This record gives sequence, structure tokens and C-alpha cells, in this order.
Amino acid sequence: MSRRLTQISPLIMSLISASVIAGIENKETIQSTTSDYVLGECSINAMPAQSNVRYTSAERNETHCVVSGVIEKEINFQVRLPHDWNGMFAQSGGGGFVGSVVDYIDEVALGPGYATAGTDTGHRAHALESSWAAQNQHREERLENFGGRAVHLTTQTAKVVIESYYEQESERNLFFGCSRGGGQGLIAAQRYPTDYDVIVAGSPAYDWSVRLGGHHSAIAQKMFPNSGQLDKAIIGTKEIELVNSLIAEQCKNADGLDNSGLIEPWKCEVDFKALQCDEEGETCLSSDQIEVFELVYNGFYDSKGNPLAEGFYFGAKADMIHKWLAGGLKVNDMDEFQSGVRIDPDLKAPVTPNFGYAFGHGIMKNFIFDGEYNSASYDFDNLRQDGSHLGKYLDAVNPDLRAFRDNGGKLIMWNGLQDVAISPASTVSYYKDVIKHDPTAANDVALFLLPGVDHCAGGVGPWLVDWMGEGNQWADTNVAPREVVAHWVDPEKGIDGNRKVCAYPEVAMWDGKGDPRSANSFRCESPN
Repeated sequence: MSRRLTQISPLIMSLISASVIAGIENKETIQSTTSDYVLGECSINAMPAQSNVRYTSAERNETHCVVSGVIEKEINFQVRLPHDWNGMFAQSGGGGFVGSVVDYIDEVALGPGYATAGTDTGHRAHALESSWAAQNQHREERLENFGGRAVHLTTQTAKVVIESYYEQESERNLFFGCSRGGGQGLIAAQRYPTDYDVIVAGSPAYDWSVRLGGHHSAIAQKMFPNSGQLDKAIIGTKEIELVNSLIAEQCKNADGLDNSGLIEPWKCEVDFKALQCDEEGETCLSSDQIEVFELVYNGFYDSKGNPLAEGFYFGAKADMIHKWLAGGLKVNDMDEFQSGVRIDPDLKAPVTPNFGYAFGHGIMKNFIFDGEYNSASYDFDNLRQDGSHLGKYLDAVNPDLRAFRDNGGKLIMWNGLQDVAISPASTVSYYKDVIKHDPTAANDVALFLLPGVDHCAGGVGPWLVDWMGEGNQWADTNVAPREVVAHWVDPEKGIDGNRKVCAYPEVAMWDGKGDPRSANSFRCESPN
């Protein structure tokens, strides 16, 4: 049944004025509808008994029955049961190292009524804090739960609660996550193939030991060569803007569109050594600074020249580079984390000069080496071997999605092209591995790359996409999406234009004459 987007999430609603909501209501999506159902009693005593599940609260508010509890020893979870149910269930992915119950589907779904669930993945800590994984008797269990098991158990628990409360099963089960949540989505597709019918995995953190831990730790070591001096990175705003000016000169969009959001950044090559000078100056870089930029953009290699991790694409602005890669204790405010991921106020962030530092050193120190790690002396040639133990819990690199696809599963992956947290090139690599393993996987797996978009949201490009609606339409029609519409969201204007985004490897090209803030002015083309 076709349904218009009649409800906008609280997070998006805070950015959109009522007068412009119609700008995205015109998009039709196909969603399953449920038969008549009755609401059950919202109390702990009314919740269905489940092995290793302890309910701690069940309270009804104006819109939901909200159920909380604990699975096994320390996996906290929440299930939200709407009074106006659309017949479907959607599991939220987490962000960073999680540590708080994350249940934010209502803030990303542009349609009403999902029964939802979220979990803290088995530990309580700030999303940037990783010490919970080291030097304790629950280490192995916590790594396994964080890696994907806690999400799986929460989903199983939620499905039982839903069936009991509404007296019928959910008609479709979806997953939505970005960053850590995107990686959880890939874990689910690979290891728990019957949990979901549709998985939306944005900017997926899927290779923790090498692409995330190793690369970010190596960057952090060069940004802050003196581990006792974290006030400012050796790369500052001046150096970032100097490099971005060089990128703007050498990298142009083939369709003539404004190149502030490159549509094919992989075609751009920049020689950072062209900016090198012998003495410090306003328009040049030191050899150490060039080394950092090469590690960030050209990729991560071992001493023999073997690739370990893809570099980031060009185009990120100074504020995002400071936030994730450079910055420093006197530059960054680490209080706000990933959009939509709420952190319990009593959980304090660790001292860190940027997000990448917290993740890189945190993974290496607490996940791989159980609390002991010296970045200055570590030999990254040993990274794959040292990280192999962690990989069995956290890494989602397996390209074989046959079991998920045989169960009717559809997987949407997406990444902002200006992301400097998760390299979009690494997401492309995983997609290529999936298609190389089985070319027919293109019938059930799609990748979208969003020009000008930062990590999970924001940037100069349009980032708001009805991913849940696209997934539902794909599941209903069995027709893979070839294009989606991405909207700009302005804090004052609300929805302020849109553009077309094409399924990889196609690229949305401007027609050269139409409104560049209208999807109708773009067409999907195969790359040259």
C-alpha cells in the first residue's frame, strides 16, 4: 500500500519549519500495513517471560509503551511499542563505543509507527570510552557482545515482546545504523542472516583492527608526535585551508557544477610535496605535515608498501578534520558526539584531542592489547596478526551474504564522500568484494555515495534521505533502487532543495542548465 510521509522525526522536525514539510511529503514510499491489532497491557507483569531476560520497567506514555530491561548480566535494552503501529519492527544501531541504550529510529525514519529497540551493547560508558574492554574478567564476553551479539539478542527479545503486546508478529524487520551502527548492520547480514529483512548500513565501521584502529592510531601518532602534548595537532586550520585550496585548483567536477562537493573525488590526485618548503611559512608545509596529509589521503601502508587501509577522499572542511583527525585539547569540544546518539549525562568522555584519537588509540590499547599500548614504538607491520583475535568479534569483512540474501534480505550501504571518520573508499572496497564474490549480489545489495556529506550527516551536500522508505519499497517490489533523493536541511529554512544520488557505480551528473538544487536537474550516468 502506498503511503505518504505524514510524520517527521523529532530531530528532523527541530530543523524543518511546517511550511516546508511538503517538500518531502511528495515522495511516495511503499510500506507494509498490518491487520487490526489490540494494544496489550503495559506493565512488567504483562511482559512475556524470556530466558535470561529481566524487565526493569514498562510504562505507557502518550505515544508508546516503553519497556526496559537487562539481557543476561549486563546487556541493557529498550523496546518502544507505538500506539499507532505500522506493523513493522526496526532496530537501532549504536555509535562509537556505544555504552548507552541507543534507540533513535523515530529520528531517522520519515514515516510513523515503527516498534523499535536499542541496546548499550553490554557495558555502560561514554561513547568515546573503551577502557571497559580491558583488564577485566568479562573482557571476552564484552567484546563479543559489543561486536554484534548484544544487538542480536536485543532483536530476538524485542520480537517476542512485540508479538506478545500486539498479539501478532511484526510483518517486516529492519535495521538502521551509521558508523558503529553501520558495522553492526554488516555483522547482522553476515552472522545473523535471519534477524532482518532490510538493513541500512551508513558509513559502516566494519574493519576495527586495521582500517579503524590501526589507521586512526597511525594518524594520531603523527598529528601528536609528542604524546604528552595534545593541545594542538601539527596540522592547523592554516595548513588544512592551504591543502584545500590546492585541491580546489586541481579537482573539478566533470559536469561543471560547483566543486565544493566533489562527485568523483577518487579521480583527483594531489601532490602535497608541491607545497613543501624548507622553512616555516604561510604558504607551505613542513615535511612532517606533508607526511600526515599523505597518510590521511593517500592511505595506510606497511613498511614494505603493502596497503593496510584506504585513504580518505578530498573535500572535508577544516572543522570536520579538526573534529576527527587533527584539532587538539585547546581546539575541540568533545561533548557532542554522533547526531541522534544520546549519551547518558553521567557518563564522562575521556580526555582526547579528537574523535579519531579516541578510537584509534582506544582500539589498539584496550581492544587489541588489553590495556598496554605504546603508539610511538609500535610496529604496524604486525597489525593484522595482532588484531586477528579482535577480528573474530568485531570485524565484518566477510563478502559472502548468501544466507542473508536467500532469506530475502536487502542491504543498503551509504557513505558521505567527505567522511573523515570512516573512509568511503573502504566502504566501496567492501561493496566490490561482495560483488566479486557473487555478481548476483547486486540484486540485493546497493551502495550510495553522497557528495559533499560528512560523517553520517551534515556537510555542504544534501544528506537527508528516506533510507527506511527506500528499503521498504525495495522489499515490497523486489526492484533494486537505482537512485534516491537527498535533501539539504537548513536550521532556519528547513528543507532547502535536493539532489539525486545514484547507486554505485553510477554518478549523478548535472544537466548543465537546470536548478542545481533540484533532483530533476540530474541524471544517473556510468563513470567514464
